[in-house]
Amino acid sequence: MKTSSAEPPPNTVITIATTFAKPLDESMHTRLQKEMNDLLDDGVLSLQWRSLDAGPVRDSFAHLVVANFIGDCVPSFDDPSRHLAPVLGFTHVSDGRIIPFLEINCDHVAALLGDGHTGATRAQRIEFMSRALAHVLAHELFHVLMESGGHSRFGLAKSHMTRGDLVDGSLVFEKDDLSRLKAKLTGANVVLSAQKSGAQHDCERCDPKKGSER
Repeated sequence: MKTSSAEPPPNTVITIATTFAKPLDESMHTRLQKEMNDLLDDGVLSLQWRSLDAGPVRDSFAHLVVANFIGDCVPSFDDPSRHLAPVLGFTHVSDGRIIPFLEINCDHVAALLGDGHTGATRAQRIEFMSRALAHVLAHELFHVLMESGGHSRFGLAKSHMTRGDLVDGSLVFEKDDLSRLKAKLTGANVVLSAQKSGAQHDCERCDPKKGSER
């Protein structure tokens, strides 16, 4: 939560430009943004949102990331044709470097959620799906902003996410991961805790042709 009404410095503002294969209703869109703000918007980092579905973004931004959501982001969780799939989201790589474009596969996220949430009400679907998409988006956003495919042992930067992780409201970035992200974007020096073992590049679901995948 922000501690001041003052605008954050330009280099701490992260702009997420979204595009959805299928239109997202307002309640879902609002909940997704709230979940992301709860994870990252803390007075040092600040999120702002733009929609590419309404046309190209022509402004200039310090940190712009394009997030493409494919599939149906408001599913029923009851579709018997859905099958579990390992890749929930991934970043893109060009010339060996992670570039600020990522994709989230809503159908794959829904398939993983639906395995344990069939019969959920519409309000529950919005809550579960919004939080799950926010967790996957935050993870891939971390890769993009850190310009690294590495992972941590715990928290949102870990390499594998279970169905329980997707809807766990207490799952956040580890303190050191968030500190490293702030240092990367602001240029500040940070002191990391001695208990942290460091980032691990041990993702079991990575495709070097695409980048880091969840």
